[in-house]
Amino acid sequence: MLVLAGTEELSFELTGSAAPIAARAHLPPQVELWQTGGAARVALTVFRMRGLRLRGQPGPGFDYSEALWRVAVRHEDQLAWLAVSCDLDSALVRGMGRALIRYPVRAGAFALAADGFSARAGGGVLAVGLGGVVAHDVESPGARPLLVASGGRLWRVPWAEVAGLDAGAREVSVNVDTLSALTLGAVKWDRAALCLRGRGHRCGRARPVARQRG
Repeated sequence: MLVLAGTEELSFELTGSAAPIAARAHLPPQVELWQTGGAARVALTVFRMRGLRLRGQPGPGFDYSEALWRVAVRHEDQLAWLAVSCDLDSALVRGMGRALIRYPVRAGAFALAADGFSARAGGGVLAVGLGGVVAHDVESPGARPLLVASGGRLWRVPWAEVAGLDAGAREVSVNVDTLSALTLGAVKWDRAALCLRGRGHRCGRARPVARQRG
């Protein structure tokens, strides 16, 4: 199996809530929207990648930044994430993401630092500041299967995360947000986010999900 491996130099994991009617617009018929308290659950992962390459192969890898937008769904009685948009600042990696992983990709621009990040895509911007460390149970979206809809089919993306050098929850301050509404509908982001350094990243070619016989 084709496996790509690299290191996320700096990563942020945000979760939040959106109106179900907006979230459902992204769903293929094979999955159901998963809600909490009447709201759709959504997630955003923003990271700066260093050295993504075929696992075990020498030579230089790809350096780029990415924002992966997801909606919580249920598929075959299992909780999962459905990728809604993958924003990338590298044209080469956008082509690879579209061809190998079936992502719906957009051109993006990013600035990541220890105290927050900004992401731009599709004419919108999201700027997030980070405060002090908080005691907060924030689930990493990578703990669930990752699905993507492409070409009228549902695909599963092989995805794994390897613990890095540092991880903790920080207070979130959303300074500007016109990007979430363009992507998922209006989002109310949770008050804490995961901040990680040096996390290992593994992904691979998307595989079609077998259709249920009925």
